[in-house]
Amino acid sequence: MPVCAISGPSGLELHQLASAADACSGVVLLQAADVPPNPFVLTVADGLLVSGAVGTVWGLAWSLRAIRSVLQDKD
Repeated sequence: MPVCAISGPSGLELHQLASAADACSGVVLLQAADVPPNPFVLTVADGLLVSGAVGTVWGLAWSLRAIRSVLQDKD
């Protein structure tokens, strides 16, 4: 559960928040369970899917460009 840390007259005051979206005038301290997973950390299988999709789009674009250049040279 997130904690709001505010510097007060008696030192550092900690207040429990219901969620990370609640208002806090200080610093919000999060625990590992409060933070969503990093979307850029991929497994090997996910990395292969992404690289395959990028390669497919590149190959399709290259093929369309080659077809266009062949059709333009015919005129």
